[in-house]
Amino acid sequence: MQKKIVKISDIIDKLGPRVPNDLNSQKSFNILTLIITDKDLTDEEWEYYDSQAKGFEKDFTWATDNKANVNLGNLKDSIR
Repeated sequence: MQKKIVKISDIIDKLGPRVPNDLNSQKSFNILTLIITDKDLTDEEWEYYDSQAKGFEKDFTWATDNKANVNLGNLKDSIR
């Protein structure tokens, strides 16, 4: 297999400009996380999933160069 270099301009030429563009696109997202299990989670398990969610929030913000954020909320306190 031969390496092929693709530039952003190649993608835009093929697919057209992004709609909505980066200035008008959504910047804040809320995510519902479901944990499906046949048993109650322990406090330690809740803490694990909660820390994973918080880590994703930070990683998402970092990956977007602080231009967007995602909120997963506190999983344990989200139970109603």
